[in-house]
Amino acid sequence: MLDAFRNTGGSKVDACLMEAKARVQLGDKSSAMAAFRQALAEDQTCVDACYGLLNTDARSVDGADAAFLENTWHSLGALRDKVLAGFALAHWHEVRANFNEQLHWLDLTNEARRALRPFDRGTLNGWHDLTRRFCTFEWYSRLVLPDALPESVAPILICGMPRSGTTLIEQTLAACESVT
Repeated sequence: MLDAFRNTGGSKVDACLMEAKARVQLGDKSSAMAAFRQALAEDQTCVDACYGLLNTDARSVDGADAAFLENTWHSLGALRDKVLAGFALAHWHEVRANFNEQLHWLDLTNEARRALRPFDRGTLNGWHDLTRRFCTFEWYSRLVLPDALPESVAPILICGMPRSGTTLIEQTLAACESVT
């Protein structure tokens, strides 16, 4: 796969990243980790490779990769790289139960993410209006098989902004025996 990609003009780093991401999708973590490490061997400043390592199997990553990201985070120019590196570091610290460090990196990263994608009330209102127009009772009733839910059960639709707690609400409801 790597040779085929390079023959099309792609770099070895790009080929390694492509292979690693494919291996992650296939559930082959050890091969994915090896491909991410190969990408890092080719380019020691490859934030995507560190991000992949720390998010594929953070428990098996030693502190060297995390230290690399921590040391280079402030010198990274591209906000996208800061966001990738910061969320990877937050995840790495979470796995190690370093929750103060995790929150530190989440704060820094969310600040960079807000700079990358500033909040716009008009856009949010537009998405909300579009969702309300699209997710009608008729639309939902086509999604649900006629006999899937008893007549007395009303569906619960949970909508929210990313990282606003909607997943927690969904998990809490799913844990309730009375909610099916």
